[in-house]
Amino acid sequence: FALFLVGWLGGPQDYVAQHGHPRLRMRHMHVTVDESMRDAWLRSMRRALDQQAVTGELRTFLEQRFAQVADFMRNQP
Repeated sequence: FALFLVGWLGGPQDYVAQHGHPRLRMRHMHVTVDESMRDAWLRSMRRALDQQAVTGELRTFLEQRFAQVADFMRNQP
């Protein structure tokens, strides 16, 4: 997951080199991703940021990016 995040945030594309394009929606289509699942994932990501004491502009940036991908992943209303 760390390799994916590094590449997803604009760093080296080691994840893609090792595993290919992530194709997030395709790989998760077998999972129902509705609002409650989206919100649960976002809570988990916020807890991870809390545990790592991420604050300020970086926190805001990451929360915005996580929210964008969480909405993108929804495949149910």
